[in-house]
Amino acid sequence: MNTTDKLKRIFAVLTIISGLLHLIIVSMMHRENFVELWFFSVFGLIQLYLGFRSYGKSKNTNYFTGAIIVNVIFITLWLLTRIFNAPFATYSEAITSFDTLIALVQIVAIYIAIRVFQKHQVGIKSIAIILALATGLGVTNFAVAKASEKVFKSIPISKHPHKHSIMEMFKAPVTSESSKQFNVMGIDMNEKQAREHCNFPGMEQMEVCAQFMDENGEITPVV
Repeated sequence: MNTTDKLKRIFAVLTIISGLLHLIIVSMMHRENFVELWFFSVFGLIQLYLGFRSYGKSKNTNYFTGAIIVNVIFITLWLLTRIFNAPFATYSEAITSFDTLIALVQIVAIYIAIRVFQKHQVGIKSIAIILALATGLGVTNFAVAKASEKVFKSIPISKHPHKHSIMEMFKAPVTSESSKQFNVMGIDMNEKQAREHCNFPGMEQMEVCAQFMDENGEITPVV
């Protein structure tokens, strides 16, 4: 086995490890809403699949390139959620040892992939285009996730930062300051969301909205 094949095997193993961690552990750390749970489950499975296909002796480079793109997307999302408020949250994610470990594994994988490309005489321009495309997909993914807050209104916006630790997987997720849910027109909402919906004309007739009214018959906002 030559050096290039060894590097490809190392890249594949690192990608497989990252895929397993995203699929089994990271998805459960974000189980407080189904959007993030399914995202990390599906993309973790894709990462795992591409890692296995990259490990094989197939000369099809699409799997190898695809694995690079998924790794870069995850790194981009990791950075964006540490700089800006994470999707369905009023805070940016914390930098912990576990998520940093996954990020480093993927950064090393990307570096090795670039080395493999160079050994195959792939030009710097082509490599830069692939990395830029993957980064753009990561940014787009983040933007779509933030926009989905307006679509999936039944998912409460978390105000309590969760810790990225193994033990947190076995604890009930905390997604809002109040865990009490209110059913408004068949949709479970937290108190803030319920009060906002009760402000719409005609909603004051609903029994669930009556409890939010003051003596003047107006819905009071959450302080």
